[in-house]
Amino acid sequence: MATTTFRYASHRDLKDIFPEVDRYDTKRVLRDWVVHSGSLYRADNCGLITLLFADGQDLGDAEANSGVVDANGEWYYDSDLDRVYYYNDTTNPADDVLMEAGEDFATLINRLLVNGAMELNAMLDARFPIPIPPTFQYSSDPANDTAEHDYVLKRANALITASHLAQTRDMELAENYYRQVTNEENTGIIDRINDGKVKLSFERVENDSEGRIIEITKTGTMSMVELSGDWTGNKYDRVQVICTTGGAYGTAQVTVYSYDGTNLYGNSSTPITVTGGMDYLINGISGRFEGNSLSLNDRWDFEVRRDSVTNPQTGSIELCR
Repeated sequence: MATTTFRYASHRDLKDIFPEVDRYDTKRVLRDWVVHSGSLYRADNCGLITLLFADGQDLGDAEANSGVVDANGEWYYDSDLDRVYYYNDTTNPADDVLMEAGEDFATLINRLLVNGAMELNAMLDARFPIPIPPTFQYSSDPANDTAEHDYVLKRANALITASHLAQTRDMELAENYYRQVTNEENTGIIDRINDGKVKLSFERVENDSEGRIIEITKTGTMSMVELSGDWTGNKYDRVQVICTTGGAYGTAQVTVYSYDGTNLYGNSSTPITVTGGMDYLINGISGRFEGNSLSLNDRWDFEVRRDSVTNPQTGSIELCR
């Protein structure tokens, strides 16, 4: 049988959304240990045990039978007698050791997050690739950054998992978490993604041809505030706009770096004077700066695409892959 470890959210993401998650650790304390013989102890009527923990430490796999449990930390569960054996020649587990049975909590959480991710994928509209691919989220350093999933996907995965955990104790809380993912009013995260009201980073929207501004470095008091036009260059480019002469309008100049066919930022423009109006930058795109003055090496990037729209504001959504 195929197995998957794919999930959108991490244990940390789940804890951010569901702070009381640690209360749902399913391990149970084993009490009433008695001496079986010498340093071999046993607990009777303990219920099925597949993992045994001593003071939070996983003791590993069980031994083949009780007769070979003869070294510190070794254990064996006898299903016929419903008893567990544990060897310790230094400490009586009834006195000074927290003995627990159950699944490792991190393993449990990761399994539930994987289940939640699969459930989330099943809710997504058929137009989406499954699973949703990770992307760079407005990276200020793309050469050293790591692609990741949109926060809304992480949140939806964590909310589904929190709902499943909460069902064991509080159905009202469980339903509250699940309604944030999907509900009859179509206001949940997945409802809005399917309706096209929430755009995921990998999707293409109408203003991608205009560009998305990413502020990298700004020590001056002037900012690049908007872009205008339709990109006529390569299908994708990440363009740098760097201040090469500081100053106010009419004095400040920027140089634009773009793809040269081999490298991002490989092609540079002649200096462009910043006027405060829509200054032409490159390949059909103009940009406007606002503020008092630019400082040397202030930098903005913008990503542009010349591609088919996959997430229009209205109507059906066509996905280009």
